[in-house]
Amino acid sequence: MTFAGWTSVPGHLRERVWTRVVWAPHFKRFLDVVVIERLDRRGHVLAHVVLCSTDTAMPAEQLRSSRALENHWSAAFFALSLGRGGSAIVFSSGHLKRRAFNQFLVWRILGDLGLQQRFAILRQNPTGTLDLGVD
Repeated sequence: MTFAGWTSVPGHLRERVWTRVVWAPHFKRFLDVVVIERLDRRGHVLAHVVLCSTDTAMPAEQLRSSRALENHWSAAFFALSLGRGGSAIVFSSGHLKRRAFNQFLVWRILGDLGLQQRFAILRQNPTGTLDLGVD
């Protein structure tokens, strides 16, 4: 990969750090992208990591700081631990939000139809089977 148009950021002896603000169509916003390349003794790239931040004013040094990385890992593990509450393991916070909204929507519809009492067993055991009393 060539880094034409990227800004070089001072790093450690055995790494190169590049940064650039780019437009992310999926998120419909600008992202600050930082690429850190780990180098061997000859200057060849051994590995790399790509970090992103929605805070485009944050310096790259702060984005790759140990505190920022610890916050990122804490958020990732928090999302994983929330997902383990159900029967399936959830790997994204977007999926968690969708599940929570869908559950809210189901109970809203059941409430509007006056059927909340009939399906109250689902609230106590959301992963259990539902007996509708129909053979």
